[in-house]
Amino acid sequence: MKRALIMIVALGAALVCSDAGAGAGAGAGGGGGRGGVPRPARHVDGAPLPASVEASSALGLADDNTVVGAAVAEGEAQFPVVWRYGTDAGVRPPVIAGHYGGEAAAIGAGGDVAGEFMTEDRFTVPVRWRPGDDGLVEMDTLGGAFSHVTAMNAGGVAAGVADAEDGGFRAVRWDGSGAITDLGTLHDDDESGALGINDAGVVVGQSGQSSLRGAAVRWDPDGTVTELPLPAGMETGAGRAVNRAGVIVGEAVPGDEQISTADPVGDAVRWDADGTVSRLPVPGGGTAVAAGINDSGTVVGVARRPGGPVRPVRWSPDGTCTDLNLLPGSVTGAAHAINNRGYAAGVSIDAEGDHHAVLWHPDGSVTALDRHSNHTVLPSPPASGR
Repeated sequence: MKRALIMIVALGAALVCSDAGAGAGAGAGGGGGRGGVPRPARHVDGAPLPASVEASSALGLADDNTVVGAAVAEGEAQFPVVWRYGTDAGVRPPVIAGHYGGEAAAIGAGGDVAGEFMTEDRFTVPVRWRPGDDGLVEMDTLGGAFSHVTAMNAGGVAAGVADAEDGGFRAVRWDGSGAITDLGTLHDDDESGALGINDAGVVVGQSGQSSLRGAAVRWDPDGTVTELPLPAGMETGAGRAVNRAGVIVGEAVPGDEQISTADPVGDAVRWDADGTVSRLPVPGGGTAVAAGINDSGTVVGVARRPGGPVRPVRWSPDGTCTDLNLLPGSVTGAAHAINNRGYAAGVSIDAEGDHHAVLWHPDGSVTALDRHSNHTVLPSPPASGR
């Protein structure tokens, strides 16, 4: 059951060196709206979550605090979930026939949601859920059996990775109709993957050889692909999220290591709009990954201090790093997305490996999103300094 929950997310992380930035730089979610409490005009329809939900994960977050992700219930395959703003329980949107696992990965400001399902004949099928009567729509592929959505901007344009008929992985973009565009690679690289997109259509990710150990890159709306510089001593990198101002965050790793949010091995990094790169500090040292950034420059991700577990963290615009609380009984976790109101979404994981979707408040307190958790809220932790 626990393996099923993280199945598609883990595949994205391994293949694209997944979890991502989107919307107005809000990680694997959507943005839109400024000030107040923005609300999508409509929501994706769905059935209530069953009381038997055993595990869940939050992957995307809109500015109105609508969260999307996945859950597992007793005796069922993993299914996508939308936790609606202002309600006490999530809903499960429609599924495609013959699936054996699915997730909702990203959300736009208008309420569109994108993700994928696993099926017997196609490894993953990319889909978009539209609010109201439009329902579930399959999106285009590059002809291969694998497609993975990582991000969506406020306008509903999605980004991710797909394999072509020749088996090579490519960074891709889906427009609002589901039509796909191959974004190509840097120079003569074999493969690429898109992990984040902002409202202007700037896409960030990685380009490299078959192992996807390569350069962090940015694709401009005109299709130009640019390599991002790495800090001294680093050889591989990836851009994971980009905000409205063009500030990018991600990671850089030394040697031939492969990037991963589950087991960070390098440094969390930030690229300013002019391309200047800097490390995001981890108090006491350690490794980290930056997964999401909002328009104010607040960043979320994960960090592992020497000898400790992986923890969800938040960096303020000045670089101050703060641990985010876990649920009672949890030992590790990850922050995947942050919105323009300062809320973050991710997962809290207990000692048995059970994943629980969570929403972190701007003060650092955490709310569990699965139905069975009763929305436990914990007090906020103190800042841990730079």
